[in-house]
Amino acid sequence: MAIGYQAGQAGQTIYGVAIGHGAGATSQGNNSVAIGYQACNLGQGNNSVAIGVNASKIKSEVLSLSDGATRLQTGLATADVGVCAQVGQSFPSLYGTAYTRDDEGHIMLNANGDPIVSSELKYLGTTTPTLIMGFNTSVRYKQFTLSAVADYKTGHKYYNNLVDALEFTGSTQHSASAGREPFVFPNSVYEYTPGVWSENTNITTSNGDRKSVV
Repeated sequence: MAIGYQAGQAGQTIYGVAIGHGAGATSQGNNSVAIGYQACNLGQGNNSVAIGVNASKIKSEVLSLSDGATRLQTGLATADVGVCAQVGQSFPSLYGTAYTRDDEGHIMLNANGDPIVSSELKYLGTTTPTLIMGFNTSVRYKQFTLSAVADYKTGHKYYNNLVDALEFTGSTQHSASAGREPFVFPNSVYEYTPGVWSENTNITTSNGDRKSVV
């Protein structure tokens, strides 16, 4: 069995940073990100039966950004989601829009009965797996060898807009679950009086388009 541990800091990481078009370019490369990381590795192999397993636990943290910034866009960037380097968070981090919730986790509705979307992007998680496990084996018979390899990754998040596209075209069961009519948004609250929120049981959304509110 082999066990390993690594820790260190990566500095002077170069990323493109958007600049004003008046400069004659759209971005410039900066030494922008300093990252601290820790990794623990565990491996086991047995040549006589040709079986191997391994596991890696990884943790990273953005320690600082150039010019005192706290967040830097480093990858995918749309109005709804972005990949960023955020001081104090793992790298890379996925940020996206989210519904505004009260302290108990209820989704807060606007005057039209639709969820209130937060004005700031929320941290959704890291895009890098924090745990990676692998398994491999092989069986040999005369001149034939049968091999198998499997791996498992977890602890990370990824963005895929396929469901959003299917919802837009009405191709999912979910998009028609309310008969394309206004519906009561589940687990929601509305502002009964200024500053006072109450559980919603009868206020419906502004329309039956689930994509616009889900």
